[in-house]
Amino acid sequence: MLQSPFKRALRNSLLIMFIVGLAVHLQGTTVAASIMSMIYSLIIVFPILWITYRYTHQIREKYEAERQAEERRQSDNTNEAP
Repeated sequence: MLQSPFKRALRNSLLIMFIVGLAVHLQGTTVAASIMSMIYSLIIVFPILWITYRYTHQIREKYEAERQAEERRQSDNTNEAP
C-alpha cells in the first residue's frame, strides 16, 4: 500500500529543504541565511507537493476501483458461460 499523500509530501519536502539549505550554505552565506532558506523552501514546497500527491492519489483510487469492477465483470461473464 502506498503511503498517505501527507507523509510522502512531508518526507520529500524535508529532503528538498535540506538540499536547499546545504546548497545555500555552500555558496558562502551565513548559517542564519541557510536556515531561513530551508524554512522558506519547506513553506513553499510542502503544500505544493501535498496538493499534487493528494490529487494523484484520488485519481489512482478512481482508476483502481474501475479496474477492479471491470475484472469482476469479466470473471462473472466467464463463470456464466457454458
